[in-house]
Amino acid sequence: MYNSGMALAEQQIKELEKALMEKREELEKLLASERAGLDFGDSIDSGDEESDESEAHGNYLALEQVFKARIGRIEDALHRIQEGIYGICSACGTAIPFEFLKENPESEQCLACRQKK
Repeated sequence: MYNSGMALAEQQIKELEKALMEKREELEKLLASERAGLDFGDSIDSGDEESDESEAHGNYLALEQVFKARIGRIEDALHRIQEGIYGICSACGTAIPFEFLKENPESEQCLACRQKK
């Protein structure tokens, strides 16, 4: 089921692994920065300030959920690299083209299988 003729070269895997690690670090830094920007001081604020703080916290929680999901997909891709199965479609078993992975490095499925969803 696996098409070894289109397998990724070691150099390509290293390039994608580096990109995945950099993206994970970038997302973690952005999330930490957003978290640090939240202000829930001890003082009692006016209703508007309390509302703004609640809205900011809600926005942060939504952002955190999206970022953590993406970080999870990146972690999964890094795990697949360690397992030696990165770049192989989890649905059909064919090799995922390097150009597709450059655009979607955490993808575990080829374009054809992703479009079937």
